[in-house]
Amino acid sequence: MRKKLIGTMIIVIVGILIYAWSTTRNVQILQEMKASDFEKIEIWNHGESVVFTDQEDIQRFVDILQSTRIHKRKSPDRAGGWIIVDLYYKNGEQDDMGIAVDQINMGAGEYKTEKNIYDDINELYEELK
Repeated sequence: MRKKLIGTMIIVIVGILIYAWSTTRNVQILQEMKASDFEKIEIWNHGESVVFTDQEDIQRFVDILQSTRIHKRKSPDRAGGWIIVDLYYKNGEQDDMGIAVDQINMGAGEYKTEKNIYDDINELYEELK
């Protein structure tokens, strides 16, 4: 009986550790992005958009994304704005992402950011429109 209890406790502890690791580990998606992979990027803010194709502007956008680290963990829901970004790859694929003050949603993933990149993306948007 005692061996079963100890075995069960070990399984539960290992399960908790695996769950905690998988939900809080650092994700490298942004650091793996290359500006040269994109044909164009469209940023939507307050119902208006700006499209940029210049490689320098695309690099600035990628640099902003790469200035933070993200973790696979959803931030608490809150009121506030979202910037929507449509990513157009040179291989014909398209992706989108939503950026809030401390969260990025990409595909099915929700990621918490370590720093606020919303303001930097908004500043880039305002400069390019």
